[in-house]
Amino acid sequence: MSTKITDNRAGRSRFWGLFDNFRLKGPSLRVLVIFVRHGNTKYSDALEWLIHYYAQCHSNVDRSIIIVDNAMEPGTEVFHSDYVLIGGRNTEWEFSAIDDAISYAGTSILHYDFIHIVTSAFRRYGTDFIDLVTTTMLQRIIGRNVCLGHIDSYDDEVFLLGKPADYWIRTSFFFLPPTTVLRLGSFVSIPQTFTPVLFSGDPDQPFRSKAPLSDRLKQYVTDWLTGEGTGQAVVWHSRFDLNAKSLRFFEHKALAILNENLLTRRLVGIGSAPLDASYFHSIGTPNRLITCAGIENDVPTQLKTRGVFLRANN
Repeated sequence: MSTKITDNRAGRSRFWGLFDNFRLKGPSLRVLVIFVRHGNTKYSDALEWLIHYYAQCHSNVDRSIIIVDNAMEPGTEVFHSDYVLIGGRNTEWEFSAIDDAISYAGTSILHYDFIHIVTSAFRRYGTDFIDLVTTTMLQRIIGRNVCLGHIDSYDDEVFLLGKPADYWIRTSFFFLPPTTVLRLGSFVSIPQTFTPVLFSGDPDQPFRSKAPLSDRLKQYVTDWLTGEGTGQAVVWHSRFDLNAKSLRFFEHKALAILNENLLTRRLVGIGSAPLDASYFHSIGTPNRLITCAGIENDVPTQLKTRGVFLRANN
């Protein structure tokens, strides 16, 4: 299930040729942004907002942007003064697109301090935590094996592939060190070829009875995509009726949700600690850094502390 990350020498040569002015400019942080989209109709202003975010929150950061467009043919390559645009395979939506970008850049990602993963829907649920991620915050975790972003969670205990899956990093906007990216190997945890194991082909009961996820997780995923959400007063922006016509889309989106969840489990498995940006902002001292020891017990602490902070500032 792993995609080998290779050093694409031809791609790397073009990549560094385009972004040569960003290399090794001294003490500034260097960030490689991987921006994933599917065409430019939905969320048409997302790239503009992303560039605006960097201007406001990271004006002294040296950034490079690879845009992966899953609506374009793989192998497509378009150069712009601010970014390079490549086509994505779209086999596992944003997760295969991230792999495409990493493969394109190759080991050149090691020239950066952070890899910033962003999807075109990154502003859909507000920007409060996004605006907290400043250069100062990134400097506080440089060299640390953490995954910085927003931690989402379920209220009830759920299991995926036999392991707890109660929380995860929201993959529309998060930061990782490049060494962690290379250790991970692939951002795809469940490939498209695994769908017969998960799904029944029946819109009335879309998951197989013996699919390797708990019944509560099946219900959460189904309610999020087609119903009233997960009981946390938030609903998905693109809910739809589940029927024979929409079943294939349901399977694709459900697979993306499971890949998002499993990504966090795999990151924890290689020693990367999930770090919630709002929590990290709230504790306010560079000496309190997340370590991976006891991370399973620490995430609830982060969420509780974040809740107190958000209630006090709303």
